[in-house]
Amino acid sequence: MLFCKAHMVSNPLRTTLEALQFAIEFAQMDLTQASREDEETVRARIQELALLTGQPRANGSNDDPLWIYTRDGSIKWQVTDSAIATLTIADMQHIQADLFHLLARIAAGSGTSVRVKLTLVVMGPFHATGEKPDPVVTIGVSGPPRDQVLYRVIRFVEELGTERVKACPEPKCGRLFFKVTRKEFCSTKCQSRSYMRKLRHSPKAGLKEATSTANARAKRPRRRARAERIEE
Repeated sequence: MLFCKAHMVSNPLRTTLEALQFAIEFAQMDLTQASREDEETVRARIQELALLTGQPRANGSNDDPLWIYTRDGSIKWQVTDSAIATLTIADMQHIQADLFHLLARIAAGSGTSVRVKLTLVVMGPFHATGEKPDPVVTIGVSGPPRDQVLYRVIRFVEELGTERVKACPEPKCGRLFFKVTRKEFCSTKCQSRSYMRKLRHSPKAGLKEATSTANARAKRPRRRARAERIEE
């Protein structure tokens, strides 16, 4: 897949659904065509993906992945991971390769094993809004960026369901995509291509083609005879 801003999530990731959508797109990006600005955007999204817990708060919303509130709600500080903030293109491509393998196995309905080295970090209870205590304890992880990303994506799939990760059934495509509603193809283009192929190979299509050919052949002698009469 060529790097395309149309597929780039420009806004911060707030939910596990958004994070999994980004993970699927990121796994297939061609980062060699990304500008410096695009690289920074991808790093920011990876940072958010790694820090997003997806645990709903008392008010029903997801906690902001980059900001933590103190108990009294008066002070907040930004949570960052310096290792992710300094990822190079080569580092991100390494993460991409392992992430794509993981997602492809999930899309195929096959089991897989992923080796990661992480440290669990217990955070909370904190204020989520700064107005009242939040009893939820957040479990974070610390470790290599690659391991953090794979761990988070596995947890997102666990929450949202493996049926959300699909591979396009179009033979000339096979692209991974995030399934919504009854969507079976990654794009309308692939859906149309598959439909036209089935139409061409259907028995009715074959009969129609044979009938058209027979009619065309039947008309040829008449045209020749008509042309001969005109010449006379």
